[in-house]
Amino acid sequence: MVSTTGRMDMTVYFVSQHERIQRWARIMNAKGGKLPHRIDQAVENIDPEHLQPGDVVMGTLPMNVAAALESRGIAFWALDLHVPPQDRRKELSATELAKLGATLTRYRVSKDGQHAVKAERQRTADAPRPAVTVMLVSGEIMPNYLGYLHAPTPCVLLAASDQMGERADELEKLLNDAPRRPDKIGKIPFESTGYATLDAKTRDLLDYLLEIGHDKIVLNATGGTKLMSMALTHAGQQAARNGAPVDAVYVDTAAGRIEHLTPDTRPLQPMRAVLDVRAAVLASGKPDAGCDSASSVFRKWMSRTQLHRYLLGNPDRLALFNALVAQMEELQRGKKKSEQGVWRIEHDVEQATRGHFIVLPGDDFAAKQISGKLGAHLAEAGVLRTRPQTSDAGVKLQFTAPSEIGYLLGSWLEAHVASLIEAAGPDDWACGVQVGSERGKNNELDALIVSGNRTLLIEVKAANLARKSDKGGGKKSTKAQDTVYKLDSVGHTLGHYFSGNWLVTARALDDDDQKRARDKRIEVFSAQPSGEGKEPLQHFARKLKEWIDAGRGSMPRDDGYAARVLEISKDAKQKIDAKSKLYERVSSADGAGSDAAQAAPSDAPAAPASEDKMRQLEQKGLGGMASSKPSAPWSGRRRR
Repeated sequence: MVSTTGRMDMTVYFVSQHERIQRWARIMNAKGGKLPHRIDQAVENIDPEHLQPGDVVMGTLPMNVAAALESRGIAFWALDLHVPPQDRRKELSATELAKLGATLTRYRVSKDGQHAVKAERQRTADAPRPAVTVMLVSGEIMPNYLGYLHAPTPCVLLAASDQMGERADELEKLLNDAPRRPDKIGKIPFESTGYATLDAKTRDLLDYLLEIGHDKIVLNATGGTKLMSMALTHAGQQAARNGAPVDAVYVDTAAGRIEHLTPDTRPLQPMRAVLDVRAAVLASGKPDAGCDSASSVFRKWMSRTQLHRYLLGNPDRLALFNALVAQMEELQRGKKKSEQGVWRIEHDVEQATRGHFIVLPGDDFAAKQISGKLGAHLAEAGVLRTRPQTSDAGVKLQFTAPSEIGYLLGSWLEAHVASLIEAAGPDDWACGVQVGSERGKNNELDALIVSGNRTLLIEVKAANLARKSDKGGGKKSTKAQDTVYKLDSVGHTLGHYFSGNWLVTARALDDDDQKRARDKRIEVFSAQPSGEGKEPLQHFARKLKEWIDAGRGSMPRDDGYAARVLEISKDAKQKIDAKSKLYERVSSADGAGSDAAQAAPSDAPAAPASEDKMRQLEQKGLGGMASSKPSAPWSGRRRR
């Protein structure tokens, strides 16, 4: 091929930043004879300084570049199209280009005069604006938050539709709570009214941000609708091709990596472990209201491993004991005394509120349990001041603190699970997490674990879940059924980014409830598993470690990561800490406690009181009720 300058080795370039126009040119070039010259290279941009006189350029170029080509002796053929106004923002196909009468026209362009126009806003080299991140807001705000933590910028701009306005407010709160919070957060309306409109909006937004001088623009295209994400990504790619400091990213939380979508050679960016429990709670849109595991009393409960194993080791013992503790809790709150199963408790309100009870077991098995190993374990762990004392009146129990009755009602299993979670070493965890601060509108999460930017929600139940409750209209459901549906509902309410729901029970679920849990993808761990596919609680620690390791994988730990410590919840302060003050030690006839007793830690067992002092308590403290003998001996026969 010979150029107009007589060169035998001229090069023909085709220039366009539109992929579909490039495809049309390739088709025309392959057919032969359709274009003025056969194309040697197809490019998106061209620099006249790198071309030689006699070369040929075809396609679309700004006028100043076309004039520069002409001045260097390089021919320019412009692609002319007659595009209707409604199609001018569309990406046209090769067929549509042909239908619109695409032609290549040889133009001779020269510069004839110049007038400088001063911009109203002019970027100054010594004072550039700081970097900004543009986020598309959707129902899932966690990917936006994680993307920001990996590349924080001083400014953040939230683009949200009217429907996502509330989630934009929640994302703003989450960002303001970040370890490195933005200096400024702005919001712009961004309605999905069709791709052409979205494409125009994103281009105008980028033009404005570049015009006012932001030195870097990060476009997080993870959220929003698919059309929003496509428009933002496309605008970012076009701007980056033109040399603008723009980076479009997609946060792939499932794969644990961040994809850079702009046309460069950067590799995939592995995510770091940066998520903690507080952020996971705030991402639900509700405030963090603290947790139980921040209580020093709860921490002491976690150390009672031997007692927990003993309680989990025998289903009959556990069921028997739960019935007794439930009665004590009612009496402590001043409710009318009742008989339940094999237990009867002689009391008065004053002594019940001070943790003093005389228990009358209805058979030998119950008597041996409360006065034997069970009572010894309770005293050794600090639940009781002394080992239970037996007399003709019954078995005498004295609790160390009011909180111990609540502990025995079910918190003991939560404390046991908490000790297993802590030993597994996740990135962050908390038990008894209060989500929300409005009365009657809160959820309590028995355990929430975070590791490798994934979260695990665990419900813990020590009660008998086979017990049925009346739902009205003749309908009844088991406690297990209610628990399974609650766990599934809470997981969805808090956000779909929760990667797993587990249920830990002291007693096995029946087959129907087990199937309900399986249908909801809830893994169940029971201290008394029975039947195929039921996980024993002994496997919990191993399974949890596997979950933690799978989430972390090869994910590097952030050197600056430090999980924020949740405060103790208001509920825990009232039910645990406020009730952890020691009961008065039974050390005198009038029941007054010594200063030493008040100073003793709540989990430390006390020396046993003498039989004389206990008899005085029976006669004076219990108002003579305990000395009233039952009609039949309390040992050896079930009480009717």
